[in-house]
Amino acid sequence: MITLHRVKRKTGAVWMLRWYDSRGKRCGETIGKVGVMTKRQAEHVRRERQGKLDNRLIPRDRPKRMALQEFLHRDREAVAVDVKPKTIEELRIAADHAIRALGAEYDVQQLDYADVGRIKSHLADRKLASATICKTIRHLQGAFSRGVRLRLLASNPFQGVTLPKVQPKPVRTYQLHEIAAMIAVAPDLWWEALIRLGYTSGLRRGELLNLQWLDVDFDVGIVKVQSKVAGSFVVRDQTYPIFGWTSKSYHDRAVPIPQETVTALQRLKAKSGGSAYVFLGLNRLAEIRAYMAGNDGKLSANYKLVCHFEKSWDDLQAKAEARLSKGQPEPYQWERRTLHDLRRTYGSLMASHVPIHELKALLGHSSIRTTERYYLAVGDDVADRVRSVFSIAASA
Repeated sequence: MITLHRVKRKTGAVWMLRWYDSRGKRCGETIGKVGVMTKRQAEHVRRERQGKLDNRLIPRDRPKRMALQEFLHRDREAVAVDVKPKTIEELRIAADHAIRALGAEYDVQQLDYADVGRIKSHLADRKLASATICKTIRHLQGAFSRGVRLRLLASNPFQGVTLPKVQPKPVRTYQLHEIAAMIAVAPDLWWEALIRLGYTSGLRRGELLNLQWLDVDFDVGIVKVQSKVAGSFVVRDQTYPIFGWTSKSYHDRAVPIPQETVTALQRLKAKSGGSAYVFLGLNRLAEIRAYMAGNDGKLSANYKLVCHFEKSWDDLQAKAEARLSKGQPEPYQWERRTLHDLRRTYGSLMASHVPIHELKALLGHSSIRTTERYYLAVGDDVADRVRSVFSIAASA
């Protein structure tokens, strides 16, 4: 039988559940703070926990003691084959924050809402952005949820925790004449094809760099975003790697592209030298092959497939800005943006031409809420349209 108790502590009174395990040992679990959680709410938690205990959905005996560092390390090992390397790195960073806040040997069975507050305070003290704090807490919440499902933990103290409010950033897009200027100043065909494809397909950076010529249907005019199995290909008796890869959404999709992009890709393929990849040449693949040979045949989570990409992209924008400023009385006001903003430009343009469910499929979003941001983005002509409404009203 689980009973509810009001227990006084130095930090204030708390609600605690108590019961006896199969060996007759008394167990306890704090479920909330008096004043924050009402007695009615605490009693509801008790009844819910009692029902799960009676139906053997949760164990009567408390799990064995496990250090926080060991638990989070085991969790990362358990999900390593199911998630991307970037996610594993984010889980490791979240674990480091929790360990710094509570200590590596802290017993995860004793971790409660107050300890979650200590972790949040630690993150705030480091002056991290609200979005980063939310991501860290969600990763820890997921790790503890998995622990509860596997019956390594009795409860998840992160469940229902209040997260800081995060205001989404406005959708940043390029103007069409800005894209034309970047294409005009592109240093070579590689950059021209990358800009054209990024703008007319909405592919993510990883999807662009992992694109192979087999994914491009020149006759129909589509590019396919599909998973890759690790392997190799041979060109002139030299073996080059093919990297295992899956898209962010874990779904394959086909995106139509215009003839101008098809032509640019055809010209690029004619100069590819036989590489299986659209944007990874044989020289770069040879460098990656050498790196993998000294790293147990693997690429690290943060390894860059293209070197100095951000600097080159910034330089390209500077040249485009100079081109648009030439011969003008005032310098062109260019806002520095990223390659991913080409994807946002594609989404914003397509939002006015295709239904939202079709745009979701084209962009490869897992949630339609993400796609909605493009529909909610305000168009450049909104000021003129608003003024025209009031002009009509004034003349009536």
